[in-house]
Amino acid sequence: EQAAIAPGAIVDLELKWIAGGAGGDGEDDGAALAVWRGNRWVMVDTNPAIPSSPGELTYSSSSPSEIYSLVTGNDVLTFASQPRAVNGNDVATLRTSYVELAVRYRSSAGDWKDSGDYFMLAKDDCRWFSKMECANDFFETAEIVVEGVPFRVGPHTAGAHMAALPPVVEIDVPREALYLKYVHALLPGNRSQTEPNFAGVEFLYSDGSSAQVDEVGVPGDCYLTGYHEVGGCLYKAQGYLGEVCCGGWYYARFTNPNPDQEVTAVVPAVTGLSGMGFTGFIWALTLERMSQDSCAGHCGDYSEDFPCQCDNECFAFGDCCEDICDICAETVDYGSDCD
Repeated sequence: EQAAIAPGAIVDLELKWIAGGAGGDGEDDGAALAVWRGNRWVMVDTNPAIPSSPGELTYSSSSPSEIYSLVTGNDVLTFASQPRAVNGNDVATLRTSYVELAVRYRSSAGDWKDSGDYFMLAKDDCRWFSKMECANDFFETAEIVVEGVPFRVGPHTAGAHMAALPPVVEIDVPREALYLKYVHALLPGNRSQTEPNFAGVEFLYSDGSSAQVDEVGVPGDCYLTGYHEVGGCLYKAQGYLGEVCCGGWYYARFTNPNPDQEVTAVVPAVTGLSGMGFTGFIWALTLERMSQDSCAGHCGDYSEDFPCQCDNECFAFGDCCEDICDICAETVDYGSDCD
């Protein structure tokens, strides 16, 4: 049985398969359930039921990395049932009476624009960028690249002003980018020349924990400061757009302190807004996931889509990711290969 659905949209899945089997030699009656994972079949459940009285086989997963490994290059989940026993003197038999696959998913397509390892928060309307920030629509385009990072800066505006994120907002990350390396942002200089605005990002993880990256103080826009780094964040001045004052802007980068943990949401936040009628601050937001040549989030997995592998067999084939032992040795037994 096959089911076509994009892996990044899947939150969890549950399969119920009613089947019974008989071995050709009269022994080891029962049925087995297998899933296609990476490049091989993996048995996930068995039962002792015979064809005349089928029994239940089940499989479920809510692990994004496991679900990703189940999906072939055609975005297809593939499952199979077979007799538990191999063929004997006679042919083994199998009877299936019922199959049910329940998939719970969400679509992030309208929120994020995929660009390789980057995911740009869409700015097509006011769904996220619902607040107003100073100055005109500087960029007059939908997408730009700053410091090598792509950003969606339009087409949505707040009238004659730049549209911006609210001061604090929780945003779900796309399922394809659960293992994050950085959060990138574009933001103006502080509109108050006396006190800085403080911008930061909180990372929310799937186990219920969180981590707050050190906030960076954004200086006034009339007197741009070229470069500053503190803790896990930095900002770099990008010059002036239009007038010198109310036109200075910055690129900022926030480092995920736990790149081997699944991130479910990010919370960009700005404190110390100067007022002046402006209700938002951050102009654009882009996520950068861990590179697919890393084992972060893929320990024990094989995928034809990845340039390197993290399963037990990669040592024999010579295609392991360089960080396999650093990232995975505590959770996967690679024997002497990681000694």
